[in-house]
Amino acid sequence: NEDESTRRVLPSGLPRTCCADDDSLLTDAQRSLPSKFLDIVKSADNVIDGTNNNNTTKALAFLTGARLGGGGHALAIVTPTTLSQVVECVKAAVQADCIVLPQGSNTGLTGGSVPRPNTGDTRPVVIINLAKHLTHFLPVDGGTRVVCWAGAGLATLSREIPKLCSGRESHSILGSTFLNPTTAASVAFGSGG
Repeated sequence: NEDESTRRVLPSGLPRTCCADDDSLLTDAQRSLPSKFLDIVKSADNVIDGTNNNNTTKALAFLTGARLGGGGHALAIVTPTTLSQVVECVKAAVQADCIVLPQGSNTGLTGGSVPRPNTGDTRPVVIINLAKHLTHFLPVDGGTRVVCWAGAGLATLSREIPKLCSGRESHSILGSTFLNPTTAASVAFGSGG
């Protein structure tokens, strides 16, 4: 007998539980999302299908933070190689009514980079990792500033800034920089950037 606090009814009338591993609880759109991601990113190396079991070594690297645990489950993990692929993956995940978890370097400094179990939201989680391929930064305005892609690491940026922008040094020198957290996470979680 299921406690009502761990049960929700989706608009379609399909009951879902927070911790179910049964993919029969997924909608057709959710069940097909890993293959849709594969169509978008064009490489099986860039998609992990979590519909059956994603306790593989490859998946665990994305499901567990370096400092703060995790322990949640992901319907799919995708590592897009272009910004347009990121946009298409986010659109597909939203259309399938999934939680989108953008992931940087997965340092676990803030705890926001990995799915957590029992959060009260029963929708499946999709991880879109930005740090594996989207690590570029470009000087702009004559080398006075830098535009960073979401996966660019702070430590990497601080090493490259003198080469990219003459006379500049990074203003994001943090005690945690040695872990190379992403610039996107630094801005999103107020730790500089």
